[in-house]
Amino acid sequence: MSATAQNSANDNASATATVLKAMSVTQVQNLAFGNVFQGTNKSVDPSSSSAGQFTVAGTGGAGVTLDFTLPNEGVTGNTYTYQLDQGSGGTAKLKITFAADDANWEDGASYNSTNEFDPASTVGATIDTNDEIYVFIGGTVQPTATQAEGSYTGTITLTSTYN
Repeated sequence: MSATAQNSANDNASATATVLKAMSVTQVQNLAFGNVFQGTNKSVDPSSSSAGQFTVAGTGGAGVTLDFTLPNEGVTGNTYTYQLDQGSGGTAKLKITFAADDANWEDGASYNSTNEFDPASTVGATIDTNDEIYVFIGGTVQPTATQAEGSYTGTITLTSTYN
């Protein structure tokens, strides 16, 4: 009889998981332009008391992405266009624009300019040790000289996702 040599080896791998709090996004304040006049642009800075504000709650120290869906977002070539719709059955549109520094996230409810970003782009942020961050948004409405009178509205949606 002949002997057969056998060789074997093994190793272990761990299965791991980290459970994070369910994330929530809460609208705190609408972006409010107030009264605007035909042919006169009106801006709201994200540091203004009229700026839109959201709270993102989740696990402290966790990385997240922040992504706005802006009102009636349309794309022509590489150009984004945004507009507000006239209420009460009207069909007019009011142009709204967002500059590269019209949004900001903070780890406290007070605004400072350390984390400004373009609301048309996705940005990374870190939830603070109090398990939340605050996100602010401003913009500019641009009524034409013949802009139809009336109230205009549009929806701004903030989506936050764990990295």
